[in-house]
Amino acid sequence: MDDSAYTGPRRKGWRLPGFDYSTPGAYFVTLVVQDRVCRLARILAGKAHLTPAGQLIATEWSGLPGRFPGLALDEHVVMPDHVHGLLIVRPGADSERPNISDVIDAFKSKTTVDYGVQVRKSGWPQYRKRLWQRGFHDEIIRDARHFENVRRYIRANPERWEGPP
Repeated sequence: MDDSAYTGPRRKGWRLPGFDYSTPGAYFVTLVVQDRVCRLARILAGKAHLTPAGQLIATEWSGLPGRFPGLALDEHVVMPDHVHGLLIVRPGADSERPNISDVIDAFKSKTTVDYGVQVRKSGWPQYRKRLWQRGFHDEIIRDARHFENVRRYIRANPERWEGPP
């Protein structure tokens, strides 16, 4: 079927149209657990205390530069029902620079598989249909001030936690 003839509803894309997400620079990303189920951490006295699932997520996040050599990590936090992180695509040859969408897709795929193993092996709570919500939120960091504001936001996130909406 020719796409131009389709008149049904279309999903809104989350990425900035026409932007190359492998462009060197910093990106603030947020991934949310499906149905906002709190399974990754507990917030006590303004600090995130990771569950075993949250530890799995944090370990996989920390390993992303090993999977994507053109990627560097900055501030990040695993919250009860979401993850915030600053990802940096380093300058280099086009073939060495990862696309942020590919990084997030790989992260979500690996963590979903690993979580599923633990559901069967260790009795972790099952998830409905998928571990993560579709897509992710991103902000392209514009300058050093924006970068520092996002860093502060990530660091303070556990202190501001009021539970899922």
